[in-house]
Amino acid sequence: MDIGLATDPQIIWNKILEAKNMTAKLERQLFEESIPAVERYFRKYPEDMFTFAPVREFLQQGIEQGIEQGIEKGIEKGIEKGIEKGIEQGIEKGIEKGIEQGIEQGIQQAERKMLLRQLHRKFSPVPAEVVQKIETTEDLEQLEKWTDQIIIANSLADTELLDS
Repeated sequence: MDIGLATDPQIIWNKILEAKNMTAKLERQLFEESIPAVERYFRKYPEDMFTFAPVREFLQQGIEQGIEQGIEKGIEKGIEKGIEKGIEQGIEKGIEKGIEQGIEQGIQQAERKMLLRQLHRKFSPVPAEVVQKIETTEDLEQLEKWTDQIIIANSLADTELLDS
């Protein structure tokens, strides 16, 4: 390629790019023409294939990609399984907690019912504020304490149910 006495940078630059494109075309053509010969050689001598640097690099790249994809898939599956297990455990714990709360509320309700029944039998009529106090109390120990007080009390005033 002759650029002669050209001093225009644009002309020089275009000639350089033209030369570079020609080189790339020649390399591609040479590569494409050599593929059949390389294939024939490796079919005849397959054990030599792994001594050829481009083949080793290609295999190494394939192995690395395979490992990378395997790790990604493994992470995805692990996360999936973890979420499933977490949901399963969450449901189990929720059910257990719900059952515990239900039992506790049932015991509280039974204690309230017994307390109100004893109050009505022993100190009828029972003031509405006492009934309200019992029905809104969630402390089982307090409900039991009031039940014990009613057993020994001679009047409603002898219990802690009336606000002083």
